[in-house]
Amino acid sequence: GGVAGMLTALRRRFCELQACSVVELEFEARLAFWLNVLNAATLAWVCLTDRQGIRGGFFPMATWVAFLQRSRVNVGGDNYSLFSIEHSMLRAQTQAPGKWLWNFYQGSHLVRAGDPRANAALQRSAPEVSFGLAYPIKAGCAPLRVYRPEAVKPQLLLNCAHYLVGVLRTEPQRRRVCLPQLFKHY
Repeated sequence: GGVAGMLTALRRRFCELQACSVVELEFEARLAFWLNVLNAATLAWVCLTDRQGIRGGFFPMATWVAFLQRSRVNVGGDNYSLFSIEHSMLRAQTQAPGKWLWNFYQGSHLVRAGDPRANAALQRSAPEVSFGLAYPIKAGCAPLRVYRPEAVKPQLLLNCAHYLVGVLRTEPQRRRVCLPQLFKHY
């Protein structure tokens, strides 16, 4: 029972992912699958990681990206970093930010064409995926939810609305709207 029992059950669930065949899933099922795996694995790794190692330093974004790059999950017998799930599976067909520093972060952590794991990526662009990532970061993110293939698009649009309500700032006297960082980034 207790925490040890919950961790054992969680490990058992993650072991079940090794038998999954993502390439057989249709687009919406694949989108929901990867969002659920990424969010669950991120929360599990955050719980199992020393919090000081995630928070630290002069470059908090670099620390977070390093955490995503070293935290892994096995799906269908292949190992994926959380970083590669986000950027190679979920954002495979979506343009990445055009900043030079971003290319440095990605480095060799992406799944490249020719890699058998690339067949598990989304087959078309899904820019709304940004509203399905439940990262526990200071900049904020959309609400955490379990995504279902039959409703994943409406769920992501609802998350977008919740996110905007929580972070959008207006300055009526200056006739200005301040968009969240997420919009500037993607």
